[in-house]
Amino acid sequence: MKRLIITLLAATGLSGAALASDLPRYGAEPYYAASAFTWSGFYVGLNAGYGWNNSDDAKIRDLHGPLSYGFKKQEDGFTGGLQVGYNYQTGNMVFGLEADLNFANFENRQSGFGNYLRSAETYSVNSKTDWFGTIRPRIGFAATERLLIFATGGLAIGQVKIDGGYTRNGFILSADDSGSRWGWTLGAGLEYGITDNITVKSEYAYVDLGEKTYTWVGRTNFNVMNVTDSTSFQLLRAGVNYKF
Repeated sequence: MKRLIITLLAATGLSGAALASDLPRYGAEPYYAASAFTWSGFYVGLNAGYGWNNSDDAKIRDLHGPLSYGFKKQEDGFTGGLQVGYNYQTGNMVFGLEADLNFANFENRQSGFGNYLRSAETYSVNSKTDWFGTIRPRIGFAATERLLIFATGGLAIGQVKIDGGYTRNGFILSADDSGSRWGWTLGAGLEYGITDNITVKSEYAYVDLGEKTYTWVGRTNFNVMNVTDSTSFQLLRAGVNYKF
């Protein structure tokens, strides 16, 4: 009898195991590791910020007089625009190329006065930067998977408008010029990936559009004025990019 009971229990156990193997299994879903974030790829974005200049000179000189008048330009204003670029990441190093085009509202108005041979003289110089753009390599270090510290520098171009006036004993000379100027830029910043495709950044940049001298001639060669304008400014701006 004892042997019969043991035989029956063993058979029952084997049958239960076989039946259990045929039943559907329920449990946790399989785990798939998320793909690692990468800075590599093309991107487009928008930026906005503030620019200022407190160190440049606009110098004017009456060519037939001994006096030269200097003015400090105080340009500041808002800026905004768009950027496009490409990054390539290898290890923690990120190499890229970025170009941007921005409107600007950096405007300055200055005036002065003096006298030459007892003649009352007044001078004025007004300048405005309407837009600027840059194209520059970037090199960065991924401090964490999604935080990038970068430095950048390259070529800059901008549109500068300038006008001036000169009066002496009732005679008035006024003129204006505008044109594109080439220069250079340097900067640095931080960029953070908030999703796999969207990043935000903040950066500082210095832009130097160089120096240019304008010669304005009145009704006679006696009334000639030289204006030498040098334009540079600093930027603090933030941006958002969409990475493809």
